[in-house]
Amino acid sequence: MARPVSVTVVLWVIIALTLESLAGLFGPFANSFLAPVAMKHDSSLASTLWSGVAFGIAQILLAFLMLRGIAWARVVYVCLIGMATLALLLKGGFPYISAAFIIKSAILVFILFRAEANQFFAARGSPGNKDAGNPDAA
Repeated sequence: MARPVSVTVVLWVIIALTLESLAGLFGPFANSFLAPVAMKHDSSLASTLWSGVAFGIAQILLAFLMLRGIAWARVVYVCLIGMATLALLLKGGFPYISAAFIIKSAILVFILFRAEANQFFAARGSPGNKDAGNPDAA
């Protein structure tokens, strides 16, 4: 089965938004916005930045794996987003940014688990499928 357009678009949106977030971590945003957040939660700015970088790299790698049709990457992505959402809800922070992250994540995950996406990932991950992981195979 060919990769659905909705899955392709969502995964490239994830990659683009994550790259934008990573770029923001190294701009003036980091000092003015993240420093108070880090201090509020008893962590250093450096550890906050590095955890953001690790989270971003993981999202990009998982998105590329999902583009290849690797089903477990979708599950790991949902777990990663779930942990981040839980951390936002428990630790507080900036309500508008937290709400935007949660809404955006819910929409992206919803699309990744629609029927056509489920069929795509099931077809790619089925045992004995010689085209598993090959998004160009029909």
